Amino acid sequence: AQIESLFQLERFDPATAQDRFVIAAPDYNALLLSGALITRLRTEAPGIHLRFVDVPYDLPNWLEDSTIDLAVCGDFKLWPELSHEHLLWNRIVAAVAKNHPLLKRARVTLNDLREFPSLHYDTSFSASARGTKVVTGIPSLDWTSQISTSQFTDGVLLAVKSQIVAIAPATLVERLTESLPLVAIELSGEEPGVDETMFWASINDEAQEHIWLRKLVKECLAPLTQGKAPAKRRSRA
Repeated sequence: AQIESLFQLERFDPATAQDRFVIAAPDYNALLLSGALITRLRTEAPGIHLRFVDVPYDLPNWLEDSTIDLAVCGDFKLWPELSHEHLLWNRIVAAVAKNHPLLKRARVTLNDLREFPSLHYDTSFSASARGTKVVTGIPSLDWTSQISTSQFTDGVLLAVKSQIVAIAPATLVERLTESLPLVAIELSGEEPGVDETMFWASINDEAQEHIWLRKLVKECLAPLTQGKAPAKRRSRA
């Protein structure tokens, strides 16, 4: 990228560029980013097109061959070889209907959640994972219920008018509670949260269009920044 920049006749200008980027992100990050990006792209980069896809387990391969340009997801120490930047810490909460029995309890733990039906997030069935389950170190995420899905949003929507408990990132639940009769319950005994991070191939460290894309994503998520990082958590796959 550095060598190519020496021979570029024009610098990258998002206002006139006609490019397409692919961003790998779980559904909650795709939702949060899309809301801000729709307005930003329309006014600042009308010729830029973005596509969101699921995060593959073998992400480095997809980034190295430029099939995916950027990933925005939790950092569970799976890809130490990739360039990356911390974005925010995302708490994990339980989303329940406004009349759910759990709301009568002063303290809610993972064992309390197990008393109720739930739909869990799980990527171990994806093609690139080949049955490998990512162990996050967060008890409520690592626990698997009878039914699992690749979308956090599925469980949250099912919880609206039932006794279903949905485990999901706080950023998603807080956004949906603005328009749905849901309540977010903080879990006792949980780790502080997920380290939401940007990942990209080091070959694109200095590429102008990638620098612009990373800056754009960071600015879109900046309002959600939650301060300093909690203690480090050991994770494995």
